[in-house]
This record gives sequence, structure tokens and C-alpha cells, in this order.
Amino acid sequence: MENDRVEKKIEEVVLELLNEADFEIITPRDIRTKASERLGLDLSVPHHKKLVREIIEAYVSSQQTQESEKKKKHKEKEEDNQEEGNDKRGPEETYDLNNDPIVCHLSDWRKVVLQRYNKKTFVSIRQYFQSGRKKFPTKTGISLPVEQWKILRDAAPAIDDAIKQLQRRSSLHDSDDLK
Repeated sequence: MENDRVEKKIEEVVLELLNEADFEIITPRDIRTKASERLGLDLSVPHHKKLVREIIEAYVSSQQTQESEKKKKHKEKEEDNQEEGNDKRGPEETYDLNNDPIVCHLSDWRKVVLQRYNKKTFVSIRQYFQSGRKKFPTKTGISLPVEQWKILRDAAPAIDDAIKQLQRRSSLHDSDDLK
């Protein structure tokens, strides 16, 4: 009975750590070490080590399943809209070729797209080129993690003010040239 309670507590702490984890830099060993510190238990013993590994594998598997289900539902919804005639812009205008949602068209050749990579969301501003009837993203552009996007978004008023000041200075210099 005590063993079941300990295993349940290990699972809770490991899942909590996994939900907070940055999968680009964390390893299963890091998770096990942090869980060990939080619980005050030695999780490097074979039984606990195996338990932690199984929890991590189940978590990763469930995340992948959830991600593929979301994409499947998203695609089905897109197909339903096309069949019903609700998608007036067509699939290329709503989603890019990777099935990522297009948020904004900056021009005919630049788009803002939301992307998921390694369980992180990015705001991607890309230049596109056309081949046949389809537009493909180029390497030209930038992908901002959501945290950096929020910083840029919040800086928009300061950027607008700087543009206005630059335009005023430019127009003053342009008028000096006319004299």
C-alpha cells in the first residue's frame, strides 16, 4: 500500500515537471533528478528509474497523439468547410502547405503563419514563392517564439513613434535639399 502511494506521488511530480519542461533542453535524467530533489527520494534505483522512464514515455506518446488528433480534426474541419462552400478563399489561403494556419497576408508574397515545432508555438513571418499553382515558404523570414512575439507586439507603439520621428526628420532633410 505504501509503495502504491509513493509511486503515485512520483507520477504526480514527474508529470508536473513534464508540463513545465522545455523539451529542447531537458533530458529524462534531468526530470528524474528534479523529481528526486522535490520528493526527497533516490530515484536512481532501478525500480524508480524504470517507473520515471515509463511515465515520461507515456506522457510523450499522449502528447504526440493529442497533436495528431488536433491536426486531423483541423483538416476535417477544413474539408467540411470546403464541401459546404464556407471557405471562400480556398485551402491555400487559409492554411499553408504544412497545414499551419495563415494569420495574415502582408502582401502577395509575405504571410504571417502560426507553427508548432517541438511542442512550442511560433509566429512565422515568411517570404513565399510560387511554383505552379502553389506558394511555398522560403528561408527568408523569421520565426518568433510566442514570448518574443509578445515583446514585439508590446513594443509596437514605440516602433510607430520611432517611424514617425524618422519620417519627420527625413521630410525636414528633404525640404532642406529643396532650398
